[in-house]
Amino acid sequence: MKWNKRILTGLFVVLAVGSARAQTAPAENAPLLDLDLNPASNLSWESGVFGYTFGSQGWPDGVSPLGRNPAKVGLRAGALSFDDLFTGRPRFDLLPTTWLSSLSLNEQGDVTGRFDSLNTPVPLTAIRYQSAGNGSQAVRSLHVQNRSFQIDSTTTHYLQTAFGYAGEGGRGE
Repeated sequence: MKWNKRILTGLFVVLAVGSARAQTAPAENAPLLDLDLNPASNLSWESGVFGYTFGSQGWPDGVSPLGRNPAKVGLRAGALSFDDLFTGRPRFDLLPTTWLSSLSLNEQGDVTGRFDSLNTPVPLTAIRYQSAGNGSQAVRSLHVQNRSFQIDSTTTHYLQTAFGYAGEGGRGE
């Protein structure tokens, strides 16, 4: 696959070490790889929401729930805000959708996402590839492994490694 001029990528590597926790089976639809790569276009299908998804450089995507100003809609994932520091506009392009387990609108009309704990007893690899007839293509992947180990006989430690990638590009740009 050849990636041309414009490539929007997110590369995240997480390494966490701590004391052991109980292992749980992965959620049925975790992570959110079954959704479209663009969070604004996913939320556009919600009742009462108008989506601004231009898909062009320099034109930010956004949503307008119940006629609200799209520049005033808050965007949070966990405790992190993904609003622009200067304009306050939500930055959907910075949201790491590969790591989310849910994305929704709250009662105030703000967009909230929840990070997946990725607590799975077996290695998990998920890949999603999308293409369109106009030459655009996108890929998202996630791999996570959780291991428990003992350095001494008293404490069990927990190691989680995760790798996620999201990118899109087009032909002839």
